[in-house]
Order: sequence, then structure tokens, then C-alpha cells
Amino acid sequence: MIVFQVRQEGVIGVRFPYDKTKVDAIKCIEGRRWNKENQEWLIPAAFLDQAVELLGGEWPLVPKEVVEEFEKSRAAGTRLIVGNTFTKIQGHDLPLEDIEEAASFWIEGAEYSKKFQDGIWDGQKHLYRKRGGLSIPTGLLSRVETLFKNKGHEYQIEDTRLQPPPGQPIQAEGPPLRDYQQEVLKCVRQNERGILQLATGAGKTLIAAHIIAEKGLDSLFFVHTKDLLYQTIEAFQKILRVPIGQIGDGRVQIEKITVATIQTAARALNVKLPKESVDEVPCWSDDESEKLTVSDWEVVQDAMSRCRLVIFDECHHVPADSFYEIAMKLPNAFFRYGLSATPWRSDRSDLMIEAALGAKLVVVNSTELIKQGFLVPPRITMFEVLPTNRRLARNFTKVYQSEIVENSERNHLIAEVAAHCASRGRSVLILVNQIKHGHNLEQLIDGAVFIHGGNPSEVRSKALEELRQKKNHILIATTLADEGLDLPSLDALILAGAGKSETRALQRVGRVLRPSPGKSAAIIVDFFDQCLYLQKHSEYRFEIYKTEPAFEVDIRPPRLEGLIAARQRILAEN
Repeated sequence: MIVFQVRQEGVIGVRFPYDKTKVDAIKCIEGRRWNKENQEWLIPAAFLDQAVELLGGEWPLVPKEVVEEFEKSRAAGTRLIVGNTFTKIQGHDLPLEDIEEAASFWIEGAEYSKKFQDGIWDGQKHLYRKRGGLSIPTGLLSRVETLFKNKGHEYQIEDTRLQPPPGQPIQAEGPPLRDYQQEVLKCVRQNERGILQLATGAGKTLIAAHIIAEKGLDSLFFVHTKDLLYQTIEAFQKILRVPIGQIGDGRVQIEKITVATIQTAARALNVKLPKESVDEVPCWSDDESEKLTVSDWEVVQDAMSRCRLVIFDECHHVPADSFYEIAMKLPNAFFRYGLSATPWRSDRSDLMIEAALGAKLVVVNSTELIKQGFLVPPRITMFEVLPTNRRLARNFTKVYQSEIVENSERNHLIAEVAAHCASRGRSVLILVNQIKHGHNLEQLIDGAVFIHGGNPSEVRSKALEELRQKKNHILIATTLADEGLDLPSLDALILAGAGKSETRALQRVGRVLRPSPGKSAAIIVDFFDQCLYLQKHSEYRFEIYKTEPAFEVDIRPPRLEGLIAARQRILAEN
């Protein structure tokens, strides 16, 4: 027997003998919550019709006062019924096309899809749902509110989220907070969710630790590599002085504050991870997680269900679909924040991040930190590189091998610039995307050391330390080796690998801007490759560099007037 009762205005209590099928059914109702004290489910009155249908109830048996509360809720005009993950939109004469537009975005490259060309698909990713009534991800609520206000469409907000009870704040230690860090925390206190755009060097781990400390709730902090997993755990332990849990690298240990890898969380939730790569270097392997048992997976699922505060690190770099699906499977995460060092995603799917976590709350860019003296200004030179004119198929892998990895002219330019900087006592980091490219450059540059993701961590750490102390002036590394890179003394960065992700290029530039005694500026060398595929990537990188007013960006042609090569000019000026 199913019992319906009015509990308060807009809320109906539902009781029935335990039945897993009915429990699973009622969990499909947005805004439902379990009242442990009264051993009943509480649902928004406006969803009574769904509850009756899903639970197999009969309308004639529903008490009159419950039906009246349902009709009252339905007659209240347009209502935005807010849940942790989705917001239900109920009302008449809704601007449906505008709502759908606000919750959709164009998929880059969709025009090449056969489905798009055949007119089967509109090329859009739609984040709204129509099944069971129109609903949008709660992160897009502010967009819909703005839409309604601009159209003069009246609405009411009904927040059905269960706000967590006050936590037990932790006394955070570590360095004193800078003024802008205090402002970020102030903004977080005023908003339950949102994106914090913090440039590399802004102290995002310190800020995250203070957010967690202030809330004092069951918290999950997501990272996307093993190196960052351990770096974050170590940093949190130093700042918070409490045990920090770990989900990832073959280990599951849950604490009040737990750091987790996206990969292990995805497997626990049966979320499919694409064979994603950072440029051309795979970064998503997490074979250790295969060693976990069924009970381990259940523990992970329980921790994610109980989580009240979630923070996603580098939210603009993890695969959008996987990240979104994980975020939407955290039903009780009332507080949701994302940390990002870049203004947009390289695949332009930013709306998915906003849908899961909310709108951008603050921006602390590199220019602001340079003005305040927390970073040094960069001088970015992009050398134009002419194509080799080899006859190549329209295949990215073959183009990349020819125009980057095996481009003798380009590689000799890299070697010459690196050797010149080293001769002036400067430390130089050369980042490549492929191991073969690193070996090619190592053979060209006397005294250079090459490390990559396949090296033991001790070997990588030793090489980085020697570069830090300038015992070795030139280090070549794959892009995997630059995760969490902390080299304040680094003088010059050469982005030899080109690559698809302009947002990662900006992040790497940020890693070289940390101040150090005697360091007044940072030298960045990039390349404007003028060939198929790579020219567009170069344009993207140039575009994102120009978003920072304090960045001095210069494109140098392959040749200057006369017989002076462009490389001689930069050597003379630096």
C-alpha cells in the first residue's frame, strides 16, 4: 500500500513497504529525498503525478488534500524546481526554443559528420531533458533565469536541495593568504557552485584546501593524473594536518577529505573514458585500478554518494563527456567547484563544465599576478615555420611526423636557440609530445638530458632537480613530465611539440612565470607552423596568448630583409 501525505507547503510524504523496484522508481523523481526520522520519502508536490505513475498507485486512492496541494503547485505559474543535478521547469507558454538554445552547443567538427550531412543530426550537444518533463542541468539555472527576465516571463524558484548540516571547520595552516586569495574565498562563501579561473601560480591548491577547511564536510577532490594525486595529498596533509584519503593508483582509502583520480571514479560509476590524450601523449591509463575488488568499487560509490563538497581540478582539461557524467552522478554534492587555469576548453565544450558546476565566479589571470609582482612577465616569440613541401596524405599523424618530429630545419632552430640560452647561463626546458622527437633533439643538443613518462620517477625527479639547480642547463621532456611542474628558477621554455591544445600551452607558459632571485622575465619560444592542421593549432595558441595583456607576443617571419635569418635576431636580443 502506498500512502501520500502533505508534509508542508509544496512537499508530499510518500510511504510504502520496502520494494527495491519502487525505491529505484522514486529515485527517478528530481528533488526527492529520504526522511530517515519519519522513514518516508519527501517529493515536491508538483511531481505527485510522476510518483503515482512510477509507483503504480491509483489516483482515486490519493487523499483529497494531497491532490489539492498538487493542483496548487501546478497552478503557481512557471516554477523552477531546483535539485542538486537537474532543475525541473514547469509552466505554461514556456519559451522552449530559447531554453533549448541556452542548454545546447555546437560540436566542433560536426559539419564533417555523415549524420549532420544527411540532416539526421543538427550538430548540437543538447544538455536539457524532456523525458518526465523539461529539465536542465542546475549549473545552467542562471542562464535560464536571465532568459526569463529578458523576456518578462515570471517564474518562481522552488529549491528542493537538501542543504547539508553545518560541518566541522578545520584550522588550515601554511602560508598567509594573499589579498586576491581572500577575495576568492569570499566569493566561494557566497556561492554554492561555480568555476574558479586561477592562473598557474595563483595557488589553487592552497585555495582549495581553505575551501575544504571552511566547509568541514565530506569532500572529494578530483585530479586527472597519478602525479597530481600524490602531490595534492601531500599538499593537503601539510595545510590541513588531517588524514587525507586516496582513490586511485590501485588504492581505496576513504577519509573525510579524499583525493580521487577521474579514471578510478569513472570505472566505479561505469562511466566510459575515451582514449584521450594530452596532445599526442596518452595520459588516461590507470591499470592499477584494475586490481581493485568489487567491495572496493562499492566503497568508492558510497563515498561519492555521501560527498557534500566536490572540487574538480583542471576541469578544462579532463574529457568533457566523462567529467560531466561523473559530476552528474554525485547526487548529494551541494557544493560544487571547478578549478581552471585557462579561460576556455580547447574543444569548445565549456557549456558542459558550466552545466555540471555552475558559471564562472572569479578570474585571477596571469596579467593580474604579474602586476602584483607574484609572477614575472613573459616574452613569447613564435617563429613562423614554412612547410617542408613533402607530399603527404591528409593524415594528421603523417603530417605531424614530417613537419614536427622529423623537420630538420625546425629541430636545428630549436637546438640553436636552446644552446644560445644555455651559453648565457639560462636554464632551458624543451617540451615535446613524442618520445622520438625528444631523442632527435637530444642528438642535436650537446649536454641535453631527455626524460619522459616511461622513466622511473626517481630519474625524472633527479633531472628536474639538476635543472632547478642549473647543474644541467638544458632538459628535454615529454608533456607528461610537465604535470605539476614547479621550477621557479626556470628561465626559458621552448614549446617544441606544437599540439592541438592551446589551453595547455597557456598553462605551460604559466609554469615558467614563477619568480626567482635575479629573474625579471621569462623567455618562451613557440612555433607558427604553416602547414595542414598545424597552422590552425598555431593560430589557436596565438589567440589564447593574446588574452593576457601583460604577455609580450611576437611572430617572427622565416626570413628578415637581406640575408639575416630570423633566428639571429632573437639570439641577438636575448
